[in-house]
Amino acid sequence: MVRTGVMRSYGPVLRRWARRAEGKWITSFISGLFVAIALQSSTVTAMIAASFPAQNVMATSTAFLIMLGADVGTALAVLVLLQLDR
Repeated sequence: MVRTGVMRSYGPVLRRWARRAEGKWITSFISGLFVAIALQSSTVTAMIAASFPAQNVMATSTAFLIMLGADVGTALAVLVLLQLDR
């Protein structure tokens, strides 16, 4: 449900951002990191990134980099929350 809502609200913006990140591994990684932090879910970020190669918006390798960034973003969010708990 979250993926559908995000795609309906920000779909064109995300597609444009994905096209700009195509072939740029640092940009892809960082965009995945920030999207995961903003959405608080690497799973939703992975589902959105996985839908782009199916729509021929980006290559599969770029989607994998976005997913890797999303995983790192979630890990960083957990580290920040752990530090706030102390």
